[in-house]
Amino acid sequence: MLRVSRVLSPLRQKIMDPNLAIIPKVEISTGYISKDEYLLSEFKRLKSENLCNDLQDSPSSSHFFLFFTNSVDCVAAGISDPHDKSWAELWQRIINRTYGIEHRVVRRHLRTCNLLHT
Repeated sequence: MLRVSRVLSPLRQKIMDPNLAIIPKVEISTGYISKDEYLLSEFKRLKSENLCNDLQDSPSSSHFFLFFTNSVDCVAAGISDPHDKSWAELWQRIINRTYGIEHRVVRRHLRTCNLLHT
């Protein structure tokens, strides 16, 4: 099962001022993929290669997060502007693969929800 989620609203302003009336929009693609999908082999590399965290506090940066589990192990990581970092090749490969694979799962349920509400 694969779920690709994209937050389409700026969250930084909402975090800084919780009283703002911003309702985040999230685009979600969900479905089953083949066990032979190349993206899964990239995820398997997460055990042997380090998926470094490198988040920056910059409003102009593009931030990417990965949450992956195979029901045994779990990887959670985040990075800002990975395409500007020559050392972030594994991040770049994973991100690039997600752009193509989302076409294989049910496309783009647009949801509005309060992502910051607990």
